[in-house]
Amino acid sequence: MLPASWSLGPLVPLSVPMLLAATAAAVQLPVTLAALPEPPRERAASFGNVLRGVPVAITAGLRSGLRERAVTRLLLVAAGVGVVLNAIEIFTPGRLQELTGQPESAGMVYAAVGAIGYAGSALGSALAPLTARLARGSRRGAITGTCLTALSLAVLAASTSLGGAFAIVLAGLGYVTLYVGCGVSELLRGEMLHQRASSAERTTLLSVDSLLLQAGGAVAAAGLGWVATHLGLATAWWITAGVILATAVLLPRAERSRAAAAQAPQPVPAVAAG
Repeated sequence: MLPASWSLGPLVPLSVPMLLAATAAAVQLPVTLAALPEPPRERAASFGNVLRGVPVAITAGLRSGLRERAVTRLLLVAAGVGVVLNAIEIFTPGRLQELTGQPESAGMVYAAVGAIGYAGSALGSALAPLTARLARGSRRGAITGTCLTALSLAVLAASTSLGGAFAIVLAGLGYVTLYVGCGVSELLRGEMLHQRASSAERTTLLSVDSLLLQAGGAVAAAGLGWVATHLGLATAWWITAGVILATAVLLPRAERSRAAAAQAPQPVPAVAAG
């Protein structure tokens, strides 16, 4: 850990994480170019054609999502997840700074909590199949993960009246368990979306899913920021918990859409032995 007074020209301790991230991105670029080559095309697409294709792809995705009610409901869940992820990333650093009293200390704590949170997300994804088996279905498993996420937000809301090391532990615990819950519910929601979409629709629907996730985050950034400023951080956490808990009712029952069912392999009739 670098001392707060350390500096190297324009660099200060808080500059080091950004510098490391820039270095990682510089390494990622050549690796991506080498590992993910573009397939050969008969005619290279121009930049203008790509831009003109964006609204066409979005319209096609929305049309596909609205055609099946179950797919529409699964896509709407993404907006709720966007609200949660944006809220947790906006408010947690400030809350930790309030608890530690120093930006540098808060940065160190948040770095540790964030790293454990990403591990929690991976753990949640790994536990998703087991959760679905124990809950007797992907829908019930996703609801279980959603409830864990809402419970984690409730812990964060309840801890706002506390201080000291215990409050830091509760904030870190709420952060990590939130990502575990999201890891479970999001993997199972993706499975349900995959089952209800045809192969021709899946890429476009994933793009719409991502757009709705970002839209939910944008709404949270504007709305919850105002709520936290005027009504308090606890109120913002409670509202976020209510939003994600409400998305549980959107999860449809386990049935494939007509388009996906039409693509399922049909059983081959047995040939009678001569």
